[in-house]
Parts: sequence; C-alpha cells; structure tokens
Amino acid sequence: MPLSPLDSFYLTLGQIFASLLYTAFVLGVVVLIAYICARVEIRQERTRKEARNES
Repeated sequence: MPLSPLDSFYLTLGQIFASLLYTAFVLGVVVLIAYICARVEIRQERTRKEARNES
C-alpha cells in the first residue's frame, strides 16, 4: 500500500514530535539530576559552615 503525500507528511511530523518529546525528556532528567546535585552541595556547604561555627 503506497503512502500518499499527506500520510508521509503526518509520519514525518510524528517522528519530529517523538524526537522532540524524547529530547525534552532527556533534558528534563539531566536538569533534575543537576538540581539534586546542587541541593546536596548546598546542604553540605551549610553543614560545613555550621560545623565551623560550633568549633
């Protein structure tokens, strides 16, 4: 069954949408990991300051 131009257009659109969705998902995961790392770093920094103040 040959694809009509409209079908192939929608197929291409679907592929573009899927790749955009995938890219957004990957970026989201990377940002989330970076955010968690930053939070942990800030918390460690705060504990170091408190430990320094107590001594």
